[in-house]
Amino acid sequence: MSRKLFLLTLIFVLTTGFIKSKVEKCADKKVYIDNIIYPFSIIFVPKTQDEINRDLLEIEKINKEKIKRNKEGKKSALQDKLDGYKIADLQSIKKKNLYRSMDLKTQKKKFKKFINKNEKTKLENSYYEESFKICIKEKKVNPELFNAKY
Repeated sequence: MSRKLFLLTLIFVLTTGFIKSKVEKCADKKVYIDNIIYPFSIIFVPKTQDEINRDLLEIEKINKEKIKRNKEGKKSALQDKLDGYKIADLQSIKKKNLYRSMDLKTQKKKFKKFINKNEKTKLENSYYEESFKICIKEKKVNPELFNAKY
């Protein structure tokens, strides 16, 4: 009877994720909390008249630089495209306002819940997957140090 109980307990411990691999522990430490939980939100707020005037001056400055580049023969399609995006952003009458929509206590609670999930579920997150790959490379480069660390 005690043998069955021991065997069932052992199977339970091994299958429920209480024991993590060293690579998984490494990835858990390296992953950044804001990449997992997304505690930020964006709202659009109307610009003030002073901001609109500053943006118009900035647009004129970008256009002058563009004309100067074209006269010197340093045309760059990529730079022109980037300037176009910047001008379009400056011409809008609203600005993006990024704010933290989740308090730190809730954020840590959700992050801990994510870390306690199984490896397959965690690897669905691209940021976690990147940190996992970094840990695998770290283990291949110097396995003795990696084993000592984790």
